[in-house]
Amino acid sequence: MEINDELKNLLQTARTGGADGLLSSLKKEDVQKIKSILSSPEATKKILDSPQAKELMKNLMKDGRNHG
Repeated sequence: MEINDELKNLLQTARTGGADGLLSSLKKEDVQKIKSILSSPEATKKILDSPQAKELMKNLMKDGRNHG
């Protein structure tokens, strides 16, 4: 599966199940990692400032305009 396909699947899960849907589709260890990162403002900022996160947000915003 290509990254674009994975992103599309992730977006579809987000649309239909929200955050709970996303978290329920992950392994328990991954959910714990995400919760740990989100509970730390410094870690969250570091991730959101990454080029990958910025590209993802750009794609999410673009996709949202095309479907909403």
